[in-house]
Amino acid sequence: MIEIKIDIEAKGKGRPIVTKKGIAFTPTATRRYEDYLKYAMSEQYKGELLDEPLELEIECLYLQNKTVRKRDKPVRKPRVTKPDCDNIIKSICDAGNKLIWRDDALIYKITFTKTNGAEGEKPFIKVKVKQFTGGE
Repeated sequence: MIEIKIDIEAKGKGRPIVTKKGIAFTPTATRRYEDYLKYAMSEQYKGELLDEPLELEIECLYLQNKTVRKRDKPVRKPRVTKPDCDNIIKSICDAGNKLIWRDDALIYKITFTKTNGAEGEKPFIKVKVKQFTGGE
């Protein structure tokens, strides 16, 4: 199993921008974010390019909401606001292309959690990659 932890708040993949001539391109902010994810992944993973079915576990932790009441205990809670999980997953999968796995089409299963951290916890993205072993 490969485990990568990136100390950054997860963002969703932005919608492509289409010019008047019909040419589509990725927004600059999304491109920079994905470039940083790719850099952080490359610093932690030095292995061979994976080319078999893969399973991902993705955990995203966000800063605690500023609206938490003082009497509430500082615990992790599910985050049910934007960005949407599918957009976060797409950014992470695209960043791993040609770096950890040959193509994100190899990913057959994804488990995803998005939570607000407890008081004092810093945001992060944790990605666990498991290779298919023939049985569940």
